[in-house]
Amino acid sequence: MGTKVASTYATLTIGYLEQKSYERIEDIFGLTFKREFISSWKRFLDDCFISRTKSKADLDNLQNMLTTLHEYIKFTVESNVSQLPFLDCFVIKRNTGIETDIFYKPTDSKTYLLFTSSHPKHTKISIPFSLARRLRTIISEEETFTKHTKELEQLLLKQK
Repeated sequence: MGTKVASTYATLTIGYLEQKSYERIEDIFGLTFKREFISSWKRFLDDCFISRTKSKADLDNLQNMLTTLHEYIKFTVESNVSQLPFLDCFVIKRNTGIETDIFYKPTDSKTYLLFTSSHPKHTKISIPFSLARRLRTIISEEETFTKHTKELEQLLLKQK
């Protein structure tokens, strides 16, 4: 969506703000927190993810500091001790490990191209394959993958 260079602008802008934040984080929270922040900060374009073990107050202070980096860019925070959505993944903390599941936004209608459409056959055939491959790529647990592939099969069969 938008211009062809929008993703490049987003990457450059957030990258610049990251560099700015490293200096401020060290000043405000100290060198140890800065190192933890850098090692746990993950980003795709303008969507950021960080795992933390600090207090809620530290998270609020971090959000406030990030929001002051640029007058027009505001960082929002979604926190949970056991699970969070990030992009189309659902990240779940289990004991000392992490599992991933598929995440659908509430606005996802799960409607796909009808097989009776006048699109080329190879296009129509690739849709179920691509959707299943997406599940395989994102979902970490075999039982969850099997459940979602059965749901996908039923969904596609209903669409006809």
